[in-house]
This record gives sequence, C-alpha cells and structure tokens, in this order.
Amino acid sequence: MRYTVQPGDSLSAISMKFFGTFSRWPEIYNANKSKISDPNVIQVGVTLEIPGVEEVGPSPFAPTTQTASSFDLSKILSNPMTALALAAGLGLIAFMVLSPKKRSA
Repeated sequence: MRYTVQPGDSLSAISMKFFGTFSRWPEIYNANKSKISDPNVIQVGVTLEIPGVEEVGPSPFAPTTQTASSFDLSKILSNPMTALALAAGLGLIAFMVLSPKKRSA
C-alpha cells in the first residue's frame, strides 16, 4: 500500500496507523530507504510504501454519500416488503409519540 506523508507524521506514527503499534516503524523505513535519508525526519508529501498492507476497496459499512436531494423514495416504495416495513415503523413511531402517557400515582 502507498501512503503520502502528512504534516506531523513520523515513521512510528505511520506504523501505529497501519499496524496498531509504534514498534514496526523499521519495516516502513527499510521498504523506503531510497526516499528517507534519516528515519527521524520524513518529508511531507513523500509517498511511502507500507509493506504487508494491501489496499482494499471502500468498506460496505462506510457511510454513503447520498444526500437528501438525491434520495429517491419511489425506489424504496417499489419493493412491497420494504414499503410495508417502512409503514410499520412509521406507525410504531406515531403510536409511541401520540399515545397518552401513563402517570404514576
């Protein structure tokens, strides 16, 4: 995997970011000796190889970038089961909000 050095980065901080420990910074240094003359000083903007870390696509759990203006309710309501679940959920919310509250004596 490639990583571009950001302001405030150090090899140990990059090690923590990718490996969960500060102690693996020598692996990053050894993989990038041609770009790093002093392991205590790395230049912002330099692209480093991070050994043993594979690039992966976006997480299926990452938030979507869909905005309210691009939200198409007709696609959701075209599936009868989804429409039914949405209606039931809205009905439950309305019941909870509108039902009289019990008072303790």
